[in-house]
Amino acid sequence: VSASLRFHLDGAHTSKSLEASLKWFRSKCSEGEGNVQKILVFNCSHERKPVSLLQMLQSAGFHRVYFCTADFERPSSVKKPTATELLEDHGFDIRGTEINPEVQTWQNTLARVWGFLEDRRVDIESSLNVSSAIAKIAQLAEGCDASQSRTEVFIVGSLYIVGSALKALDFEEVDAEGRLSN
Repeated sequence: VSASLRFHLDGAHTSKSLEASLKWFRSKCSEGEGNVQKILVFNCSHERKPVSLLQMLQSAGFHRVYFCTADFERPSSVKKPTATELLEDHGFDIRGTEINPEVQTWQNTLARVWGFLEDRRVDIESSLNVSSAIAKIAQLAEGCDASQSRTEVFIVGSLYIVGSALKALDFEEVDAEGRLSN
């Protein structure tokens, strides 16, 4: 992994925990010189409140967003809502808005909600697993001049996605040398 590429992982999956996590991520992005490209890798359970979480995340100004599947997830008997149902339940008037109802995955649903909420154009992908997204991000970062810019990646939304990311990054506990980064 390139020196100009840093990963920040947090299992935050509620509004309160995400608020604290975003504050931490913003502080990490403000360290150092040069341009910062911010990338989000996100997934959450459909039983959470994804509209609120996505609204909070949009305030961070991400340049690229990946909605990814985790390697494992908790089974659920609760029906996954559509993007339309999520937005209407959150009080949005979506009349006259075209939202593709034939979304086949939860990640595509999250991407549709993000697209409805966004006020600026962001590159979005929603059909990858975490390891594929990390590989793409590493390729993007290699194309950046480390002296001019750096890439900060925020992986958040569930402990499952964090676990998948740690596995994809070949993290081993000995890499932390007994310390936790702040």
